[in-house]
Amino acid sequence: MHAFERARYLAHQRLHKMMSGGSAEHTVVIVDMQDYFIGKRSCRLELASEFVPLVDSTCELIALAKSNGWGIVLVEFDDLGRTTQQIVDEIGDYPHVDTVIKNCEDGGEEVIDCLRGHPKWSNHLLVCGVFGDACVPATVKGLFEHSALVEVDVVIDLVMPEYESDYCQDDGPPEPPEREISLASLGLQKSCVA
Repeated sequence: MHAFERARYLAHQRLHKMMSGGSAEHTVVIVDMQDYFIGKRSCRLELASEFVPLVDSTCELIALAKSNGWGIVLVEFDDLGRTTQQIVDEIGDYPHVDTVIKNCEDGGEEVIDCLRGHPKWSNHLLVCGVFGDACVPATVKGLFEHSALVEVDVVIDLVMPEYESDYCQDDGPPEPPEREISLASLGLQKSCVA
């Protein structure tokens, strides 16, 4: 699907939602929020002071997803443990959640395969997690490489360190196809450490 066809498809999707009276739906994609990356013995200890508010704010996004009936995809790096317990506890027994396992920085293919298994989940993805200079941009790029039907918003307040788009295509659009949004645009505030 070419860029024009993709833009037309996504515009049609938004118009259909608006005309049917449905509110915008999303699927939340949480990348690598595992203790190996964000715990007390993190491989990136220089970011340790920022992990608590990151997890707290991610839990706020999960609560929003649950209240709206959105799907949640947990992306985990193979053999590096489960998603941190605070996030698992926030999800609880929520039925619209799935976990995918990846073996490299890019988890895009695994997320797209997961969405195919949940056809009622939205292709409008809210992506967050760690690390903004590695797995998050690689996964976003992978999402676009494996499906022309996804719309991706990166929740920049919920990505550490700062998000760096990994999208580079010589014959493609001059701007990355993903959008960067804030928690405020979702009606949420970023948590702070007291």
